[in-house]
Amino acid sequence: MRLSSRFAALAVTVAAGLALAACQTPSPPPLRLPELTFAHLGPITLDVAQVVVEDQRPSALDGTADGAARVEMQAPTPPETAIRRWVADRLQPAGGSGTLRAVIKEASITETPLPRTGGLRGTFTNDQAVRFDGRIEVELVAERRDRGYQGFTGATVTRSSTLPENASLYERDQTLLKLVEGMMNDLNYRLETGALTHLSSVVVRR
Repeated sequence: MRLSSRFAALAVTVAAGLALAACQTPSPPPLRLPELTFAHLGPITLDVAQVVVEDQRPSALDGTADGAARVEMQAPTPPETAIRRWVADRLQPAGGSGTLRAVIKEASITETPLPRTGGLRGTFTNDQAVRFDGRIEVELVAERRDRGYQGFTGATVTRSSTLPENASLYERDQTLLKLVEGMMNDLNYRLETGALTHLSSVVVRR
């Protein structure tokens, strides 16, 4: 009788352990957002010896108006990083002399709190909690001193997006990534068009 009781206790212990193990299954890995790259667009070949990036952005400590906060470094791919990747992927030097300077004048995202619905109605309302405003400004300056040539083109792009108050951290990252991606698509079109038009003397046609 005592032996069977011990076996019963052991069976209960094993069953409890299996149930606990089933409850402690490992959580799925966090979702990963894609990297922003531009190599698939193909290079813009330039008759210059080098392409350099110059960062002339104003300090993030300068502040913003209307209670907005600077949050560009919170984006999965910050605008400044995306610009540098665009330059590396798209602007290909293939000349013996000369320089093309990609000058980053601005690459910012601000976050502004939005008004919420108050009272009982606010309890059942999922308001848009914040607005993100992005702005990118880039200039391309080409110089060939051996020819006495200097060319210039530039572009400024802006986009905005909002985020609801019940959004997850992943949804916030996704919103910021799409904001940067949209700005970079606009920037790519304008700078490519500007280069083909205003820097045609150093663009190698193939």
